[in-house]
Formats: sequence, C-alpha cells, structure tokens
Amino acid sequence: MNLAIVLFSGNGNRFCSKIDKSLIKIKNSYLFTYPINTLLNNKNIEKIIVTVNNSNQKFINTFYKKQIATKKIEIIKGSNKSRQHSINKAIKYLKNILKKNDIIITLDGDRPFINNEIINKSIGVSKKHNAAITVIKNYDSILKINNECKYINRDEIYLVQTPQSFKYKIWKETNKSNTDFFSSIKYKITNKNLIFGSRKNFKITTVDDLQLLKI
Repeated sequence: MNLAIVLFSGNGNRFCSKIDKSLIKIKNSYLFTYPINTLLNNKNIEKIIVTVNNSNQKFINTFYKKQIATKKIEIIKGSNKSRQHSINKAIKYLKNILKKNDIIITLDGDRPFINNEIINKSIGVSKKHNAAITVIKNYDSILKINNECKYINRDEIYLVQTPQSFKYKIWKETNKSNTDFFSSIKYKITNKNLIFGSRKNFKITTVDDLQLLKI
C-alpha cells in the first residue's frame, strides 16, 4: 500500500497572518486543495491522511466530506510541535493496517505545485531503496558566518523539498524524535535515495512567498 500524509497542522508563525495559511486563496481555490487534489488524481496513492489544526479542521472536513465518507481521505488532529510529531501521530493512527513494506509519502501542505511525476519517482525509489528524499540543486553562493565568514562550496549543497518517502519498517527501526525524518543518525541516506524535485515545488513560508504565485 502507498499512503500519503499531508501536513497542515503547523501554527504558521512565520507566515504572520490572521488567516490560517492553508485557507488562503490561490487563484480559484484554497492552498490546501492543491496537494490533496494532486494526490487524489494519482492512481498509485491508496489513502491520504491530512493532519490539521483547530483553525482549519472544520473547513477541510466539510470541503472533502465525500472523500472522507469513502475513507479515501482521513483527517486527524496533528501536532503543533513539529512536522515529525505530526507524521508520527499519523503513522501511529494507522499502525493497525500498515505492513512493513508499505510506502509512506510525506508532503508539506504548503507546497501547492507538487506534481505526480515527483511523487511517483519518490514511491519508486522508496520501493527499491527503502526511502527517498527530494532535493534541488543550489545555485546561490553560501556564506557560513560564525567567528569568521567562510564561503561553502555550493556544488555540495542541495535544498531539501518534499515528498520524503520511506517504508513503514524504516520508520519503526529508526529514531522518530527528530524534526526531519532523514536527520536521524540511525538512517543514513546516500545518492541512491535522492530524487530531483523542481524549483516550482517551492514552499509558502512567509507572506512574501505569495508574490511568487503571480510570476
């Protein structure tokens, strides 16, 4: 089974808006609909778990009531501590139906332009190599500032995106307390676990990022 966890349970403190970030309008729809609808159109995804918070739970429940009725989508209360806490909560919610080689695909809900080509690549690499992480090449100069300023070789720097995918058995075997699954010292990624994403798959973190939608 391939199941997706879409994360909408954060506080969005960096977004600095009175409106929950997931409920902002993008063109003719809401931010939360973009990644969810992409997953609904992917024949390789059998179940979608959406983690929500107090601000968006009722609205998202109402919007997807048909899909919730068929169990294609299930909505649960996430955690405002970290994305990994929400992922852990979703997996524990599903532990009675998960098998060791099932693929769990985690997505940031605030990446509206994720596409199924990237999602399917992530599933394929996870099936073959247990886990997959999405990255893009960094083209900016990187300056490390500590007691002294030092340039870092940008050819060795990649920016991490989602989806991040893994087999259920890997989650059970590794340390689950980290903010990011792949930061766990008990699971080491190599080049074979990498897939290349897209610069269009950007994350809406601040209000300024909304300007990118107009480009």
